[in-house]
Amino acid sequence: MNNTEHLARLHCCADTIRTSLGGIVRGSAAFAGVDVLGELSAFTQTEAFLLWALGRKPLPPETRLVDTLICINTYPDIRIWSIRAAAYAAAAGAPLSACFTAAQAAANGTIFGVGPLVACARFLRMLHKKCGTHKPEAVIEGLFSKKTFLPGFGRPLIQGPDERIGRLLQILKDESYCYGPHVRLLLAIAEKAKTRKNLHPNFAGLFAALLIDPPFDFDLTKITVMAHYAVTLASYLPACEIHDRPLGEPLLPLKVSDISYSGKPRRTMEKKA
Repeated sequence: MNNTEHLARLHCCADTIRTSLGGIVRGSAAFAGVDVLGELSAFTQTEAFLLWALGRKPLPPETRLVDTLICINTYPDIRIWSIRAAAYAAAAGAPLSACFTAAQAAANGTIFGVGPLVACARFLRMLHKKCGTHKPEAVIEGLFSKKTFLPGFGRPLIQGPDERIGRLLQILKDESYCYGPHVRLLLAIAEKAKTRKNLHPNFAGLFAALLIDPPFDFDLTKITVMAHYAVTLASYLPACEIHDRPLGEPLLPLKVSDISYSGKPRRTMEKKA
């Protein structure tokens, strides 16, 4: 085949691009069975994300749950690493795209963002597999007798119960949400952890359990994308706010050594009077 014939063949199939989730065929663009140029434009951001993650249109309860997981984890707190990274980049005059990239990089931390969510998913899946051949009570008791580190429990910087857990569990109760096996396992461990070690489940643990249970059944790739999506949304606003300020008036100092935690020892979801 000469170059002319090769180019002609490429030209003939230029309007046909296929992927596992859809593609462009004869001028019509589809994604997971949805018309990209028509119907998809009416989807919310969460619905579009779930369309990719599930490979189908999300049901209203599924969308509500993911919206809840995102919103309940969004703090406008400058001490949060993804928000602070975006604010520092913005204060240095970086474009918004770079600010969001800085937030994404911060979300890859081992004790914040992607790290805890992935660790919790792996931990819960490992335990659930063990419970298939041993009694759950014996597996849980073995965790404490061996002094095993418990991903999904405790918080590195803040003591006491995670204020997001109680609120999320109440929402799930109000929605009559059916717990999957990993959520039930997490709650079973929580009972023992509280009495044995005064440890409380954290939001990452419950978040991960909900994502790896039906109807989502997320793998680690989808959990990683979800973590980036959830923990960096709050960084957009401070980055935009700084760009609206006059030049020479950064919101924050520009030395990394100035990053420190101050204020209340714990975050709260209560509204200020």
